[in-house]
Amino acid sequence: MLQGRDVRRSARLAYEVPEREDAAVMKFAGRREQQRRDREAGQAAVRKPRICQLRGSLGSAMISVLASLSTALRFRLPRAVLFDADGTLLNSLPAHVKFCRTLNTERGLGLALPLSSDLAASRKITGAPMAQFFRNAGFPDDVVPACVAEYEARFAAECPVLPYDGVDTLLRRVRDEIGAAAIVTSNTAVNVRRGLGPNLGADLEIFGIDNGPTTKREAIALALDRLGVAAPDDATYVGDTRSDFEAATACGLRFVGVDYGFEALRGAVDAPVAADVDELCALLCGPDR
Repeated sequence: MLQGRDVRRSARLAYEVPEREDAAVMKFAGRREQQRRDREAGQAAVRKPRICQLRGSLGSAMISVLASLSTALRFRLPRAVLFDADGTLLNSLPAHVKFCRTLNTERGLGLALPLSSDLAASRKITGAPMAQFFRNAGFPDDVVPACVAEYEARFAAECPVLPYDGVDTLLRRVRDEIGAAAIVTSNTAVNVRRGLGPNLGADLEIFGIDNGPTTKREAIALALDRLGVAAPDDATYVGDTRSDFEAATACGLRFVGVDYGFEALRGAVDAPVAADVDELCALLCGPDR
């Protein structure tokens, strides 16, 4: 028979044992729950980079597809192309600087002119028409008209120029894939024809200051009329100066610039700009097939 103290001890044990068991069970359950959470967190950590990587790959692919589609939708062949000549088809800036140096010496003007081989310095004195070129080079206004007359009479014979590499392919593709084309220049048609040679662009009409309007805007309008282009935005003008861009857009034409001519156009005009003749060909006619 249990005494009072033993009864109390038994009662206490009867109460404490389940309590300790419950605590142990809870502790074990807590560890299991924490382990489950840790596993899930680890799996999520593994899945997240994979998902992000997958999303990134899909996103890049989608961006590439959309960019290609956008380019394809934007590109359309013009119905006609008008070309500037100097600095666009003809590598003539060195020759123009050379001619300025010749007249400077002949007239004893004492101007500090750049070497014809220094493209960056030569670009600082360029201008169109040729009267503006002379003024930018420092020629006094009272001699500019006589210098322009000398230029028209002598330049082609004394300062021969050549087309840029690839111009033959460019003009062939424009003829075959677009058809209508002409040259609108602030130079004389005689000088441009001599620079192109007897065969290159022989089928192109040249609108120069010696056989057409004296302003480029009027010459562009005349060329479009001769080519039968009623809507100016069906035509593209290709040039190498900001004044070319301004004249073309004022007439409603699209514009494509080149960055290898008289001025550095990339970033200077709101229009596509080709780094070389091959890129120009792709901008006008699409990728070579």
